[in-house]
Amino acid sequence: MNSYGAYQTYYATSGALGETTQSQLSWIGSVQGFLILASLIVTGPLFDRGYARSLTCVGSILVVLGMMMTSLAHEYWQAVLSQGFCIGFGHGCLFIVAVGQLSLTFKRRRWMAMGIAFSGGSVGEFGQTCLAGLS
Repeated sequence: MNSYGAYQTYYATSGALGETTQSQLSWIGSVQGFLILASLIVTGPLFDRGYARSLTCVGSILVVLGMMMTSLAHEYWQAVLSQGFCIGFGHGCLFIVAVGQLSLTFKRRRWMAMGIAFSGGSVGEFGQTCLAGLS
C-alpha cells in the first residue's frame, strides 16, 4: 500500500489506462487502502477464532491473482477491480495475521518486535523510491 504512488505514476506516464485523469487514478489506491482497513472487521474475528492459516492462504492467493490481473488491465475498471478490490482485500487478510501473530509470539520485548516489523514498510518504500529514480 505504501508504494501505490509508483503505480499511479506508471499509469499516468505510460498511458496503460488510456486517458484516465490523476483523480481517477487516485481512486484505485483509495479503494485499496480502504479495503485493507475495512476488511479487518471480518478478518479480525476470524483470526481470533484460529483461522490464521486460512487467512494467509486466501490473502496470498488474492494478492498474487490481483497482481497478475493488474498486469493485464487496459481499462480503468479492470485496474479498480484487480488492484483496488482484489489486492486490497488480500492485503487486509495478510495484515491482521502479520500484526496479530507478533503480539501472540513475543511476550517479552513485544515492543521491539513490533517496532522492527513496522519499520519494514518505510524501508521498502525508500528502496522503491530509489529504484524508481534510477529508471
